[in-house]
Amino acid sequence: MDCEEVLKNGQKTNGVYTIWPRSRIFEKESVRVYCDMKTLGGGWT
Repeated sequence: MDCEEVLKNGQKTNGVYTIWPRSRIFEKESVRVYCDMKTLGGGWT
């Protein structure tokens, strides 16, 4: 799950969210990141 998917799930406010990056390094670990849900349609990390 990334910021774009968080946006698609209804979270439309900028802020810190827990995501699960699609990479081999972090595939089983969540990461807290700031998601920009306003700029150019939102969904940015």
